[in-house]
Amino acid sequence: MIRQIVNLARKEFLQVRRDRLLLIALILGPVLQFFLLGRTTSSDIRHLALAVVDQDKSSLSRQFIAVLDNTPELVLRYYLDDPDELDRLLAAGEARVGVVIPPHFSATVDRGESAVVQVVADASSYLEGGTGLRVAQGAVADFTSRTILAGRLGKGGGIELRTNVQFNPELNVRMYTIPAQLGFVVFQISMLVAALSFARERELGTLEQLQITPLRQVELVAGKSVMAMAVGLINFGILFLVSVYLFDVPMRGSLPELLALTLVFLSANVAMGMIISLLCANQQQALLIFFLFAVLQVNVSGYLVSVKNMPPVLQSLAAFSPLSHYLTILRESMLKGTTLDMLAGEAAALALLTVGSGGIAWGLLRRHGE
Repeated sequence: MIRQIVNLARKEFLQVRRDRLLLIALILGPVLQFFLLGRTTSSDIRHLALAVVDQDKSSLSRQFIAVLDNTPELVLRYYLDDPDELDRLLAAGEARVGVVIPPHFSATVDRGESAVVQVVADASSYLEGGTGLRVAQGAVADFTSRTILAGRLGKGGGIELRTNVQFNPELNVRMYTIPAQLGFVVFQISMLVAALSFARERELGTLEQLQITPLRQVELVAGKSVMAMAVGLINFGILFLVSVYLFDVPMRGSLPELLALTLVFLSANVAMGMIISLLCANQQQALLIFFLFAVLQVNVSGYLVSVKNMPPVLQSLAAFSPLSHYLTILRESMLKGTTLDMLAGEAAALALLTVGSGGIAWGLLRRHGE
């Protein structure tokens, strides 16, 4: 009995050893997952884009701006004159924190009175919004202590900080995670269906029969993608309704525009699933590769940590992730009401990934048919 078990186990080890793709996935896959997860989750929130509206333009206001800029969490990117421009930058995601210094800021401080400074934070990412507010409060406290030491504030004076938290006033973590979960589930189910499509045909021995039918390769790829696209779209509709009506996530943008961009995302996603399917010899192998690819996507897509806070290498990988672009679209559209013209860069990236991945899938299918 023991000998039979040993012989069977030996056969399994030999089978895995002969399957190089499976062997690489089993050994290097977990190491890669662990490394990426450690890199993305251990990074501090740093270099948040800061925009300042300085309506005083005094020596004291410039000193205050320098205190803000000297924090590791904030980096001054925009020095503005118009508060409306600050609103535009925050809505577009180009700035994460805004500070408005009022006119007569220096004169008010010199009179020993409280000067009001407004801090506006983009809380569509609750971690970044909360960090921006905390750092601004610390900078105000630091600056106040310096001005007191310099003898510029009276006993009753100081700086009054007024906060304006946009897009997620309560800093509710669900406003950030629910759209991400929606995008990930749609990504997962549509790619899984696509990843099993051709692998199933090869395992059943029917792929060759499909290739000798009057269907052209492009038509075959398109026909196989319809099911995966439909499943993804149905899941999107159900999860979207649950997000809005059960979890109270707002939908401030245009639903038709979001649906159109979802179709582009599904196209890129399904094309990548087709590549996995055509590279694998059977469904078991396709499932394992899909699982590893899905974990990679979670780590580089901004699902856990904003892409801008990742190391440069992971940011480069995120550019090739359809999920990364789609999560940006979901959060910007649902929480901020961002319009299609402001999401043109993400839409273009998804379109390019669709064309590139679709071309690779078509080339792989054509090679198998020769």
